[in-house]
Parts: sequence; structure tokens; C-alpha cells
Amino acid sequence: LWEKTEKIVQGISKNKSFIKIIDAEIQNTPYSSQLYDHVGLKLMDSGRIKESNVMFEKSIINDFTNEKAWYNSACVLSQTGSYKDALKKLSIAISLKSSLAKTAKNDKNFKKIKNTKEFLKITDLDS
Repeated sequence: LWEKTEKIVQGISKNKSFIKIIDAEIQNTPYSSQLYDHVGLKLMDSGRIKESNVMFEKSIINDFTNEKAWYNSACVLSQTGSYKDALKKLSIAISLKSSLAKTAKNDKNFKKIKNTKEFLKITDLDS
């Protein structure tokens, strides 16, 4: 399935109904959460930001403890100006894996909010 998914991902920029195709391939597979993450990152790389968040949301639904999906969704939301939702998801990601606080402080996706009181509170694990 990984190989098949990778072939589909390679055609992302050409395929407008990509989400439906990949969702049909990924649903109910043993590694569906990781596959959704993988596809979401590929979509981000290709500039299809909003579609990438669809994949991260599906990953979260499949595995509520997947800190990578929470974190990546927060990145997408921050990029699209949904700062409040981004901070909520970032907070969950950090609660699942505390080392993501340091990662977030250096992540360009949070550039516009990294000096806000809310962001500093979420990423400051010493307080």
C-alpha cells in the first residue's frame, strides 16, 4: 500500500480529485494514520495547503494520539490565518509530545504568532 500511495502522491499536482482517490485507498488500512500524514505533507509541499489539512484531520480521526497530525494541522491553520485554531491544535500536539514545543518555537509556519502571549504560554514548558 505504501508504494501504491506513493505513486498516487506523485500525481498530486495533476489530479484534481486526489482527495477522493487517496481516501478510498487509505481507509481502514492498518497504517492509515501514517499514510494520511504522509499524503498531507506531500500536499503541503506541493502548495495544496487546505487539502493537506483534510489529510491531517483524517489522520487525527484514525489516531487521536498522533501528535504529528495535530502539529501539522496546527502548521496549516497558522499558514491560513486560523491562528486560534492553530494554537488549540498546537497545544494538543505538545501535550502529546513535549519536545514539539521546542520545534514549534523554530518553525517558520508559526512566524506570525510566535511572539503572542498564547503561543509563548503553550510553548513554555517551564511555566
